[in-house]
Amino acid sequence: MASTSTLRALAASALIVAPLAQAADIHVPADQPGIQQAIAAARDGDRVLVDPGTYAEHIDFLGKNIAVQSTGGAAVTFLDGTHSGRVVTIASGETRAALLSGFTIRNGKAEGDFGGGIHIENASPTISGNDIVRNDACVGAGVSSDSGSPRIVRNRFSGNRATCNGGGLAVYSPVDAVVEGNLFEHNYAQDNGAGMTARWRGRAVVAGNVFRQNTSVSSEALDVALTKARVVDNVVVLNPAGGMTVSDAGAHSLIDVVNNTVADNGGLNEAAFEVHGLLVARNNVFRTSAALRSVGCVLVRGGQADFSNNLVFATNGASMWGSCDLEGGGLVVADPEFLGGDGLHAYWLSTGSPAIDVGDDAAASHIRVDASGAPRIVNGVVDLGAYEFRMH
Repeated sequence: MASTSTLRALAASALIVAPLAQAADIHVPADQPGIQQAIAAARDGDRVLVDPGTYAEHIDFLGKNIAVQSTGGAAVTFLDGTHSGRVVTIASGETRAALLSGFTIRNGKAEGDFGGGIHIENASPTISGNDIVRNDACVGAGVSSDSGSPRIVRNRFSGNRATCNGGGLAVYSPVDAVVEGNLFEHNYAQDNGAGMTARWRGRAVVAGNVFRQNTSVSSEALDVALTKARVVDNVVVLNPAGGMTVSDAGAHSLIDVVNNTVADNGGLNEAAFEVHGLLVARNNVFRTSAALRSVGCVLVRGGQADFSNNLVFATNGASMWGSCDLEGGGLVVADPEFLGGDGLHAYWLSTGSPAIDVGDDAAASHIRVDASGAPRIVNGVVDLGAYEFRMH
């Protein structure tokens, strides 16, 4: 019979677990000649680090929670689809630990399909710091996402063309998506969402994005139709076919539209809302200078709209319309007196603007910063629109 000390030693050895393999860095082209070869060699937690250059590849993350990052940034590192298929596929259950960052993703083509630049399906990756340009698809020409919780932040979408919906981005049936701090400009969609569409049942946060000069045959630049959504701090300006359209997915839906600036768009409406559940629209600035009508809202089968502390102004005489009470408490009917000039600072508030210090702090209590990254509430009362007033 083994001694007591021997038994103790055996028991102790049974508790010894082999250490986990450390994450590795795989360099392209030093360690692997191409990005897809590096992905194939990688394990969860590894980083694929890509040197500057042009890579004519169609890559797939293969279900791996890895980081694929450039070492020099999007200005010098190109993933080129050569108009012969989508550029990136992430569609095998990847989580937000799967990261794609620092590339120009261009010339992808998914004719009659989803995602010319990037296609996400049943996955929840992080897409950050990329230039997503000149891609083509039916839906989500720049990026498409179906049935996941992706985090899509600080990217530039430009020159993407959708023959159906979502010129820059299409988010369908999101579990819990985040679209934040992106620039959408010069994208095109035949139908919904020249810049972005988010549709079907699901939840999403759409915050701090800029939509400008996106075009469509008949749809606004930003199109949201979900069960639960927070649409906050977005700047939607100078889009020829219209600014923003928001609807919900049923009687139990809740949509918050808070502290957005929607101005100087064309088309039918500066902003339009269709409400089956509950819409809370507060602290927004809607200025119409080219659209046929300013703000419209329609209640459907018992829908409710809380439309308060908003500024609505029409330089062309267009009026508010619909069955919602668009003249709720705190309505300001006056020119917001934007700073003017060139660039996005043109939509900052000027000294003496009637949009300063007249918002509802409770509606903005969950917003830390404005669209420029500055503190959201100054002087104790939130301003209207996407930008908090700052001294010039």
